[in-house]
This record gives sequence, structure tokens and C-alpha cells, in this order.
Amino acid sequence: MKKKDKVNRQIIHLFATSLCLCVISSCSIKYDSEFSPDEANPELTFTQATLYKIEEGNLKMQLNSTLIEQYKNDNSYAENADFFTWDNNNELDTTGSCQIMGIDQRNEIYTLLNDIEINSNSNNLEIKTDALRWNGKNQQLTSNRESDVYIKHDDMVITGKGFSASGISKSYSFSSAVTGEMNSGSNNEEAPEENSGE
Repeated sequence: MKKKDKVNRQIIHLFATSLCLCVISSCSIKYDSEFSPDEANPELTFTQATLYKIEEGNLKMQLNSTLIEQYKNDNSYAENADFFTWDNNNELDTTGSCQIMGIDQRNEIYTLLNDIEINSNSNNLEIKTDALRWNGKNQQLTSNRESDVYIKHDDMVITGKGFSASGISKSYSFSSAVTGEMNSGSNNEEAPEENSGE
């Protein structure tokens, strides 16, 4: 009786294995249903590239990068990026750099990652952090909650988390407690630069 049970189990196991093989071999893969190779592979790739954005004959932005990939969905990716923007008076307004930049042209969203440094001449503002997101439609600059953001603004040096800034109101805030120092008077104006990036 034990031998019979053992044989029955082997037959059931063999039948189940055969059934699985038949089902697997009869399946067809729909390559075009969920994944399109065109979306995963860049349409254009540039190395050691410089891109310009010109509006009404005036230079508005310049991007230098060791690698730029452009995709069909109007998204781009840049490595080791240096960028510059000019104001309406054609004066250099902002300089910056980061290791990785994601550009969503359709939604005007720019994502900056790793070793970010931004200097705004018009706002006398310096920013250093590891993750930022700029929304061009509402002119909002935000960091993630985990990254420390270093700000040097006029005579004030601040470090905190949960940074957000408005390009419209020219104001910024932190969602967490901040540390820093404020120097007043001409004798101490150079002091914050000694702690830059610390």
C-alpha cells in the first residue's frame, strides 16, 4: 500500500510538471503592450556637449555636460552638468553645477542630484545640497526631506532640512529646525565664508 501511494504521487508530480511545461510553452510574450524599447533607450546621445536655450534672440540658459541623453518623451538626462541662466537684461543671473540632472521639458521640471551648488546673483544666494527639484511652471524649488541644505544669504548662513523656495515671492523656508549664524556689521561679513560647505 505504501508503494502504491508512492507511485501515485510520482504520477501526479509528473502530470503537474508536464502541464506546467505545456502552459509555459504556449504563452506568447507581447513585446509592445507594456514596454517599449524606444522609451528605455535614448533617441540622441551627446558627449562633451553644450546646449543653449534662446528666447526672442536672447540667451536664457546654457548647459555644459559630459553626457546628455535625450528621449522621445521630451525627457533628457545629463551627467556632470554646469548650468548658467541670464535675466531679462541679458546679465548672468544664476550659475550652478551637479553630478546628475533630469530634465522634463514638457512639464518644466528639473531634478538635480549629488554635489549641487547654485549661486543666484540677483538674490545674493548660495545653495549647496544633494537633491533639488525645480518646477518652472510655479517657480518652486524644493529639496527632499532627508538632505541637508546649506544656504548663504546676505549675512546669514543656515543649514536645515525640508527646504523650499519661491521664485515669485523671492522667499524660502525650511520644514525642520535649522542651525546657523547671522553676522552683522562690516567687520564680520567675511566670517560665514570660512564655514562654507561645512
